[in-house]
Amino acid sequence: MTKRNELYEKYEQLLPPKFEGGYLIVVLYNKIKNDELAEQFTINDIRNTLEEISISHGEAIPQTERILKILLHYYIRNSAEKPGKYYLTDRARKLIEFLQNILENPYKNFPLKESFEKSFAISSDEIQTISDLERKFGRLFIEGPKKIISDHLEGLDDELIDGYAELNKILESNEKSVTTLVNQFTVAFRKFGERAEDITNSIASKDKFLKDLNIIVELFYSKLDNLKHPESQNEYELLDQLKAEYGKAKEIYLDIEKFFDTVDTKLTNIRHRIHNASDKLSELHEQFTARAHLRLQVKRLLKITLDNASYLNTGILFKQNYPLKDIIHENTVFRYPGHYDFNVSQPNIVIRIPTDEKYKDEEYLKIIQENKRQETINEWVQKAGKIIDEYGSLDLRDLMENITMEEKDFSIAYQVTGELENEISVNENILIHFEKELVNIKSTDLSIWKTKIMKK
Repeated sequence: MTKRNELYEKYEQLLPPKFEGGYLIVVLYNKIKNDELAEQFTINDIRNTLEEISISHGEAIPQTERILKILLHYYIRNSAEKPGKYYLTDRARKLIEFLQNILENPYKNFPLKESFEKSFAISSDEIQTISDLERKFGRLFIEGPKKIISDHLEGLDDELIDGYAELNKILESNEKSVTTLVNQFTVAFRKFGERAEDITNSIASKDKFLKDLNIIVELFYSKLDNLKHPESQNEYELLDQLKAEYGKAKEIYLDIEKFFDTVDTKLTNIRHRIHNASDKLSELHEQFTARAHLRLQVKRLLKITLDNASYLNTGILFKQNYPLKDIIHENTVFRYPGHYDFNVSQPNIVIRIPTDEKYKDEEYLKIIQENKRQETINEWVQKAGKIIDEYGSLDLRDLMENITMEEKDFSIAYQVTGELENEISVNENILIHFEKELVNIKSTDLSIWKTKIMKK
């Protein structure tokens, strides 16, 4: 019953109400797990379990049919093969197993640093090919280690939440012994120090792993970067292979880096909780100081009272100069300010701005000229494409000289070249061939590399 109550204290919002079927499915699950009840049970088993729960909690026994109606379909279902029999749904089982696993997290007492080193570590010469990298840290193979770290962080967070609550209880207690209070506080606070050191070591292990993984990714990139410009079909196939391997390696790195970003966020929240717990030391000091000051003032007041008092048959008699005090008070008067509506409003003034016809015509002319310029660029791009389709190749210098001669504007030739290169970059059947030979463009002071655009 203790675990059942603890389950509801932490995860009550995820389960049905306690006495409206919540306790029932938890007890039925544990009875089936402990072989105290068959997988398929009867309505009498449900009724007896409800009676046990009600008696143990001092509650009235609810109507069995009403509770069963609430839980049917989602948590309990009728057996199709055996009329009159019921069974827990997979949803109910998985929910209780999930919550109990969080409650009894096996990673609470296991160092986080060891989990990082066991799940995310790269030994020397372990990764030689992209297959080795995918088999070791690919998305499908790394889900298990990711879950271990996530469960570990969740257990650590729950543990610190419980420890933080324990510190608050110690500070709020009426324990008079300073020694006892300090001992309790030390025991509760020790886990925060241990976890802070573990988190620091874990971050170092995580950062080292990312650094090692990035070195491996850079090795795949260096293979691609060191490859000479392909000329044969085999060299093109090798280029595509190296590109694919580097892409897979980069994807694996980004996936793990993204996971570690979430880990950093969780660790930041946990460290913030540890920092808040350290503030409790200041509260403990303030509490001791306040208690000591109060005790000192009470002792002084007692001494003054005893020195200035004597006891007679009629009662205690204080000396004439002994200060007697009374509580001074005054009735509170609430005054409400009056509301005065002067009904003063300011009319809105619409300012009409006259149209600037000259500015309008100038801007309109600029738009027309820009549209015409873009149309000219598009026409030359289409002409260049037709030349490539018809003759199989195109000399970039000849194209730029023709455009400059006809349009009297080198900037149009420059923009046509840019548009043409953008279209070629997405066309796998066309190549751009460069030679390290500078050629001059007529009527300009500019030179370009000797360039030809050709079909494969």
